[in-house]
Amino acid sequence: MSKSKAKGVATSSKTKGKSVASSNTILRKPTPEKRVREFKLTEEQCGSLEVDNLFSNLATIQWSDVDQLIDESINCYGDTLGSTEVHNNIVTSLQSMHQQMKNNAALASYCLKCSRYLKQGHIRTLFDKKFASKLVKFQTVELKKLNKAQGQRNATLITSQCNDNYYDELLSGSKSHEISDENEDTEDQETSEMSDSEDDQFPSDLTLDHHPQRTADYFLIHDDSSENMFEQNYDDDWIIGEDNISGRCRSVKETTLALISNPAKLSDIRLLALNDIYLFDEKLHESVSKYFGTEVHRQVIADIDRSAHRPLPPLKSYTWCQQVVDDPPTDLLSSLKVCTVFLQEATNQINEVDLHVAHTMTYLLPVLVAGADDAAQEDSYAHHYLSPVLQSIFSTDDRFSVQWANATLNQDMQYKPDFQVSTRFINVKCVIIVAEFKPKSHHSSTESDLIKLGKQLKLMYNDLVAKGTPHPTVGGLLCQGENACTFIMDLPSPQVYRMTKLSQITLCRKVTESSLLPVLVSKLIQIKNVALENLKKAEDSILRASNTMTRPPSNPPSSWLSSSSCQLSRLNRKRKANEDAD
Repeated sequence: MSKSKAKGVATSSKTKGKSVASSNTILRKPTPEKRVREFKLTEEQCGSLEVDNLFSNLATIQWSDVDQLIDESINCYGDTLGSTEVHNNIVTSLQSMHQQMKNNAALASYCLKCSRYLKQGHIRTLFDKKFASKLVKFQTVELKKLNKAQGQRNATLITSQCNDNYYDELLSGSKSHEISDENEDTEDQETSEMSDSEDDQFPSDLTLDHHPQRTADYFLIHDDSSENMFEQNYDDDWIIGEDNISGRCRSVKETTLALISNPAKLSDIRLLALNDIYLFDEKLHESVSKYFGTEVHRQVIADIDRSAHRPLPPLKSYTWCQQVVDDPPTDLLSSLKVCTVFLQEATNQINEVDLHVAHTMTYLLPVLVAGADDAAQEDSYAHHYLSPVLQSIFSTDDRFSVQWANATLNQDMQYKPDFQVSTRFINVKCVIIVAEFKPKSHHSSTESDLIKLGKQLKLMYNDLVAKGTPHPTVGGLLCQGENACTFIMDLPSPQVYRMTKLSQITLCRKVTESSLLPVLVSKLIQIKNVALENLKKAEDSILRASNTMTRPPSNPPSSWLSSSSCQLSRLNRKRKANEDAD
């Protein structure tokens, strides 16, 4: 322990009748010293020290882990004890060990830190919430065991029904390939427990600079029922050198949960982290790794292969674009004449980027020459600047199916991306790319399109794994004003969805900006190539399942996946008035 920390502990211990930390101080989850990390109490020691028996099955490193403590308590006592009694027993036991283990200073100090950490208000709230969730699951499992003993339908049927949904898609030749679009607006969900903290002071890293419309009252709908349901295995974590990057990511989420008092001030990076999505960007200030330190950030970016699947550089495109800038056409006829020459050259010497640039310019160049109007509207914005290049790259490939706005994502009415690319094998649909478009003047007053895109990528990833695609990587496109960004998402470790920004490019919106087009085409072909790799994986898996009628094992394991959801919602005036009246 450092001198500064030791001094802080000594000062706190002398203060009586006061809280250990000030009201705005958050105690971090303590970690034991290495020499006592794997220490365990025996049942005899638990009895002599008068501590709860659950500690006989937990190593010291687990004494501050809320999930491990709850799991072991339910394992020992079933549903005979309530959350308050269990929490009090744990804290009392830790305090007792602190008093009776003075001969082991490291262990005594750690027990004190654990008790203080667990007594914090936000940790106590989290403890109660997780205890209730885990207790319900325990009771459900016990009920299924009872039903099985009584000869009733058992839990195996539940798994069978899940498989039936999968095989229905494989076997149903008459099933429609179209997903019906529903236009009903869903009502806001009711909020769950909210923080009682009245502290409105936030560190600068929690503030949000690009959502000026967030002037109303907001709350978070946080469903964390799936969190930490897997057996924690640090061997599965994303490790770089001696740095546990997965652990650092989870720490960002835990810190965000602890600091919430005004959700409107949360940054996109932190809102994504609450959904187990961690954004990595080469720019330090736009990446979750800014919380890891500059050196670790550099190591993380170097560890991520952002150059994979890039196409070969263009041979002719930049020359064509410079030609258009130097001698621009004046009307439709002159534009098409120029593009005809480009198409001829592209087909004579095959280069994927050149081919799509020439094809895109046959539509885009006449529009740019004429001058696009009403680009502030989302439909016009997508139609004028994005549709030509997206249609050229994705709609011309018969392996892909393209859908524009208002098509639901995997039949989830909550998500309607502006653009999605999917493929279908037999009757199993796999969405592999989504996009969100927004004119510069439009900004969401609640969750940004970046957050929407991240949630959609996570949903797509989970769906592909559920359909047997091994270790998929999904792609996304985000266009805001004149800027476009490409993203991929994968899962390097349990419940750490890595959302990597591959590129940021400027859209071509004027004839004088024509040289920007080859860059945009190259970056879109990169995520198309990612999609093609997934397409092959999905096809092999689905065909194997169809031929053997055996569901492929989940890879990564289903326990790695997270359905944890956190949504920022606005408090409507009527509801706020009712709460104020109460």
